[in-house]
Amino acid sequence: MRIFIGITEIAGYYGNLQRGFRELGIACDFVNLYESVFYHQPDEKSSLPRQLIRWVAAKNAATAGAPLVRRIFWKAVHTLIALGVFLWALPRYDVFIFSYGITFLFLYDLPILKFFKKKLLFVFNGSDTRPAYIGYPANSASGYSVEDCIRHARRQKRMVRTVERYADAIICHTLSAQFLEKPFVQFLCLGIPFQPPVSLPVCQHSFGTGVRVLHSPSNPRLKGTPRIRQAIASVQGRGYAVDYVEISGKPNTVVLQELACCDFVVDELYSDTPMAGLATEAAFFGKPTVTAGYARDAVQRLFPAEMIPPSLYCHPSEIESAIEMLAADRDYCRALGEQARKFVTENWNPRRVAEKYWQIIGGDIPSAWLFDPKEIEYFLGAAAPEEDIRDMVRKIIEKAGVQALHLTDKPALERHLCQFALG
Repeated sequence: MRIFIGITEIAGYYGNLQRGFRELGIACDFVNLYESVFYHQPDEKSSLPRQLIRWVAAKNAATAGAPLVRRIFWKAVHTLIALGVFLWALPRYDVFIFSYGITFLFLYDLPILKFFKKKLLFVFNGSDTRPAYIGYPANSASGYSVEDCIRHARRQKRMVRTVERYADAIICHTLSAQFLEKPFVQFLCLGIPFQPPVSLPVCQHSFGTGVRVLHSPSNPRLKGTPRIRQAIASVQGRGYAVDYVEISGKPNTVVLQELACCDFVVDELYSDTPMAGLATEAAFFGKPTVTAGYARDAVQRLFPAEMIPPSLYCHPSEIESAIEMLAADRDYCRALGEQARKFVTENWNPRRVAEKYWQIIGGDIPSAWLFDPKEIEYFLGAAAPEEDIRDMVRKIIEKAGVQALHLTDKPALERHLCQFALG
């Protein structure tokens, strides 16, 4: 059985999943048709087709803000490349794993894949199944208008329904699955595959006695960076020697170098998971992470303790005290980092995650892995403060009605969200 993974990358997840399948001796290929500025999975063969795909992807990605004719041209070329990869992959692979609801031909290829009896797995990564109005578009710093959010949510719901019609299995984080309607495999049950470099970076910096804290936001406005800076300054003002390092927009190799040097990481202010991509990478280095989010209590309620990855997961209002806790207690900081390292190396290494995927492909899905989205109660999303979510949802209801939330299949969640926004 041959496995195809594509066609976009999210922080190295799918390249490492390919590695895990290959370690198991399973034929697997990952093809990325979209340019990633920050993360490149090294290809063992730099063939001409791969070079062409990467070149076209880079050209297409560079058309943002370009004249319309140029955007249309490179979009057409990119689509033709995708069509070529589809025709090449169709007879060669038995299983297709897609990410982010993106396929070769904008989901129109799904009936063809099912006609040829291909097994289809979809992995959702958060902002694809989490309604736009409780995610980063709701953030007042995102630049999205109410009309933008309404359109975005409509597209999301349409995409999710199409995927659910054809997918054999869907993997999604439980607290970002508000738009799903059918039972799915919980993302935390599988984990985030990550394999640190064979030769770990060695820290080249020299410091004093201060605690070195790393913050590496992909988007500072949406990750709550201004508030994190304030928290760091406040902790420093109380006499703690904190060497604060902030990097953004740098390649993953630079991030790994900084992880080798830091004592702990501050990830983000509004996360619905206790350990996202950066925190996972930090854990493999034995470095703990402070992550804030409104979902802390929901995570503790929904998941058994052994499934929750170790991090200092706090409410956004507690970010300052959490940073101070790790800065003040070096022993606790090191112990939490070691717990995180042990957890990810045992449970989230590429081989172990690929084994779990292999179970899903074979239809052997433990009942504990499955979750019915009708039971979802959490609605504070991610990448946006509570007050922005409340304001956006209220404006959407006033402008387009409750039906614009697309939650009629979950009446209890819809009712609670309306009470939150209007009450």
